[in-house]
Amino acid sequence: MKKMILTKDISINKYRVLADYKVKVAKSPFMSVLQLAKDEGGMLNSEVLYEKLMKPLALKACENLLERLSLMGYFLEINDSYQLITLGLNAIENKEFYDKRNGLLEIWVAESNMFTQRIVKIVELKYDDDKKSKTQSVDYQVESLVNNKNVVQLNNGAFTLDKIEEQIKFLEEDEERMTIVLEEMNYKVELADFSQYIKEEKQKVIASILESEFNSNYLQQEHIVLTDFKKNNLSLVRDHKIESPVFKETYFNAITISNVTVSPKNSDEAKSWFQAKLKQGINKYFESDEEFSEYENRIANEFQLFKDELSNTISRQQLIELFGEEDFYKKAKLETIDYLSY
Repeated sequence: MKKMILTKDISINKYRVLADYKVKVAKSPFMSVLQLAKDEGGMLNSEVLYEKLMKPLALKACENLLERLSLMGYFLEINDSYQLITLGLNAIENKEFYDKRNGLLEIWVAESNMFTQRIVKIVELKYDDDKKSKTQSVDYQVESLVNNKNVVQLNNGAFTLDKIEEQIKFLEEDEERMTIVLEEMNYKVELADFSQYIKEEKQKVIASILESEFNSNYLQQEHIVLTDFKKNNLSLVRDHKIESPVFKETYFNAITISNVTVSPKNSDEAKSWFQAKLKQGINKYFESDEEFSEYENRIANEFQLFKDELSNTISRQQLIELFGEEDFYKKAKLETIDYLSY
């Protein structure tokens, strides 16, 4: 089955900043130091670190390591010992270590929306190769995103922003395509380097879009769209093109929803629609009234909301009379039984 994809262009502001930040490091050797501190009751000094983990390195190297981890926020220095604090405890629990850094970053900030975080891309830069953009003071939009407790999860890693220098460069305002790929039990949101799975059934997303589009003419429990009867389109399962679909109060680009069940709005339209489908569907000669009755009931059962009202409501002879002079060959197929009885 072809996947259904929602798309929308999102406005992006791109900045170049000098920042203090942390980057998640896979399999950091520092994790063993944090684990030792936890095993020692949350307190660690250079002598214990040397004896239990760091031999044959020098004792001074152990002191420097603990001091560095303290400056990174994993320990609190108390006299000659170091106490494991929240960041260190969280690192052990989550098996995640963040390396503290200072340098140039390119940051993409998306307009506020219901599906992504504000920062959708961070690139670490070795030097500033941008000569066109002028520096400016940090605006509120960027300043509000600086919080060393908030982890920015991206495809190229996880970051925390601790501090941004006052002078930054605004590079440009651009647009990036956000995509939402609907799967059976969840959907995946992607924008620049941001991606995330959201648990929600595909049918519920489609139902939400159809309800926004058709309002009271969409019956959510039955998954049916009430539709006016038109002789040139008798299908009860259709593909619906929606020019501006709405999901979570957000407008997206046009989509087509396949295989949507439709139904007449009332009994009178159901009867006209049913009779038109009976006429349209005749493609063989009927050899008995029982065979015609089976055909009539099969067509009636296609009308999910009206099948009980329509079943066994029209005879072969009544349908012949409805044809009148139109479509001689289909009418003849209905009359075959009468010819055989002579």
